[in-house]
Amino acid sequence: MAKLVGLYTEPGVVTEHPGYFDALKDTVGLTHILMAGYTLSAETRVKNPLPPEDAASVPTPGSDDDGELLRALDIAHGKGLQVWIRGWGWHGYAGRHPSMCAQDMLGRPLSEVPKLRYGLEQDSIAFCPNHEGLNEYLRSAYVEMIANYDVEGLNLSHCRYSAPSFLHTLFGCACERCQAVAGDQGYDFERMRGSALAFWDRLHNLDAATVRAANEHGWGLADVSQWLGVDTGLVDWFAFRARVITDQLRSFKEALVAAAGADVVFGTDTFPPSFAMLVGHNYRDFLSWSSYTSPLISHVEIFMLATLASSAALLCEWNQGLEESDALWFVYRLFGYDHLGLPETLDALGVGTPDLEACYDKIYDIVSLELRRGRLYNDGSIPSYPVIKGTTWPKATVQRLMQDADALGHDGIILQGTDSLLEYPGI
Repeated sequence: MAKLVGLYTEPGVVTEHPGYFDALKDTVGLTHILMAGYTLSAETRVKNPLPPEDAASVPTPGSDDDGELLRALDIAHGKGLQVWIRGWGWHGYAGRHPSMCAQDMLGRPLSEVPKLRYGLEQDSIAFCPNHEGLNEYLRSAYVEMIANYDVEGLNLSHCRYSAPSFLHTLFGCACERCQAVAGDQGYDFERMRGSALAFWDRLHNLDAATVRAANEHGWGLADVSQWLGVDTGLVDWFAFRARVITDQLRSFKEALVAAAGADVVFGTDTFPPSFAMLVGHNYRDFLSWSSYTSPLISHVEIFMLATLASSAALLCEWNQGLEESDALWFVYRLFGYDHLGLPETLDALGVGTPDLEACYDKIYDIVSLELRRGRLYNDGSIPSYPVIKGTTWPKATVQRLMQDADALGHDGIILQGTDSLLEYPGI
């Protein structure tokens, strides 16, 4: 069976440049395109929990006219391409809506906590994923998207908490809704809260000499867990956050199947494996409901490097005498990045540098590592389609990663952009 080769695109690109997709079929074996452009019924729009003046900032807002999408669908299917319609989840514009925004353990909306030096997604905060009104709206929107258009599947994105470079997000959402859900599921929320706050306090008071010694002796996650006192309450907290995401996504899948009267292709992109649990993505849980996993490993700076930089910078800020090199090595080791030869200073790591990914010499090493982990995290019971950036990165790097994905046994890839692979006029 031919492997899937997908591309994120827009209906206007399909209608204005149909030859581009012929060229992609010839050069990379394109089989699928993923695009939005749908409209929603009045019955669904009225379920939008945001005020009318802010309605467009809800996840999956829809458009005013689906004519372009309909024309694009005809063109794509005429070329033998399959189409997955695209929607979005909780991560996004919740900072504008404090009552719906994810909250930390102290009851503050995450949009109101202190900003961080390398927190690249701290202005893009997640909605509470247990907000009943929002979830009812999303459920209705997803059902319409799959029912009203001639598409072969539904692909979601942003179905997660905010990226972990904004470390405060690790201790949300802890609003009253989430506390009630935790209790219903048998979790001791007060124990989880106490464990999380105690852990946060311990990070503020690390001993620089011990961090240095830990690095010298090659401490791994098990050693650090004992040293920092990672207990059942903290483990339960991250398990609970992941269960929230899984339960809601599974409920959406069930609604789609019920509406269609048959199974449907439905899934979401998944955070890079090394960091996935920090945004509520448990790959093993995804195997029980999703049609596929799709490791989103195309955002190296925002997802991976910024998390490493933000964690190290905060440890240095909080702990007097801790050197950047020691903090970075400590963090690299926790995430399994210590063998990649990454820089010893925050400036050299480069987060925030213009066009960083276009010239960063470790792009291949980082993405290749996540490709391998993504294949191992998925036991093969459902397909795996990693997302690879087909633009910005050097052509040789993109081609090598595509070959690696195939050799590792992934079932295809999804491209973000194609500039590195194909020069096409007007694109």
